Amino acid sequence: MKFGIIISIEIIFLRVKKDKYMYMTALSAIPNFLTNSLIYKEFIEERNEILKHKWLESEKLGYDIGFDKAIFDWIINHRTAWRKKRMLTIHEND
Repeated sequence: MKFGIIISIEIIFLRVKKDKYMYMTALSAIPNFLTNSLIYKEFIEERNEILKHKWLESEKLGYDIGFDKAIFDWIINHRTAWRKKRMLTIHEND
């Protein structure tokens, strides 16, 4: 159930990201035990990489490619390498 809550809240974040009030309201609704969990932190890092990819690809093409296309492209072309690099970084810091 915890993961369903995280994913649902993240969808809210992505859909209303232009409205800061809504974003902050949704953010404050997340319990601290979730925001401090490792899985939530990894999810946020992955989302940030997807948003960065969306921006870069949109700039390259000259128009906003949209989140759906960005996430699909990032998962197909970059996710595996990103996760391997993340795991190496995490293990080096142990």
